[in-house]
Amino acid sequence: KKIQFVKNHQHRLEIVKDQAIFLTTSGMLVGGPVLNYLKAFYKDKKSAFLLTGYQAPQSNGRLMLEEQKAYVDGIGLHIDCEILQFDFSAHIGRKELVQLITQLKPKKLIINHGDAESCEALAEAIPESIKVIIPELGQTIVV
Repeated sequence: KKIQFVKNHQHRLEIVKDQAIFLTTSGMLVGGPVLNYLKAFYKDKKSAFLLTGYQAPQSNGRLMLEEQKAYVDGIGLHIDCEILQFDFSAHIGRKELVQLITQLKPKKLIINHGDAESCEALAEAIPESIKVIIPELGQTIVV
């Protein structure tokens, strides 16, 4: 009964004036409504950002975890509020992913989600009968 859905940008600017728990999109803090909340609370030592999954290199989420910094509207911010990370990933685990790919037996597998080391590690676990492609940024692949 106490849940309030945010109606629009103006409403978002108003609700940050009150104490609350905000659930929002953009797990890596690189875009979306979360940036409004970051601007409103980054200095507040009584506030916290709870990150619930993987934070890619050079994302605001990773910068916050490693350096207590973030960038919003091109401005670097020093984060004073508490930052915590929890592993609530919606992705299946590596073992299950390899198992699924092995069962599906695709002719080609394009791995394009994750940092380079993770993509390479996954590629090495795939049976040799499957052609694995890890594209470079901007690379065109004909399927």
